[in-house]
Amino acid sequence: MRLITRLSLGLVLGATGCQGMKPTSFAPFSARLEPVPRSGVQYLVLVNSSGRELHNYSFSAYLYSELLRRNPLVRNVPFRQYAGSGATLPSGQVMRFKPIDKDIEDPIVPAVTRVQVVGHCDEGHFRQQWVNTDSGELRPIGD
Repeated sequence: MRLITRLSLGLVLGATGCQGMKPTSFAPFSARLEPVPRSGVQYLVLVNSSGRELHNYSFSAYLYSELLRRNPLVRNVPFRQYAGSGATLPSGQVMRFKPIDKDIEDPIVPAVTRVQVVGHCDEGHFRQQWVNTDSGELRPIGD
């Protein structure tokens, strides 16, 4: 049942997004994975790199690991999801993600192979994707 739920979630996310499946020209965020020294843990960090303040923003960030999901039917199902929203997000603002019941950042142990951020703000809709390179840096995926 859990597999069906995750598969359904992936199909729903892929089919019902408010934008198309391709990245949009409006790309307000940059993303990086920060490694924790002497550990296999990483943290996801998003930065408003748009050069302007975003208004009434809302987004979801999805982490994927093709290494965890060898079955092609569930490979495109995220293993972790984060959400963010607010009235304003200043240019250059860094966002870090914590579980609701914790005061520490949410550690990511599985190898992240892809990150996707989907959302909207008064300035426009956006869908951005990055792939993890061999050097551990997130590289944006264009059209």
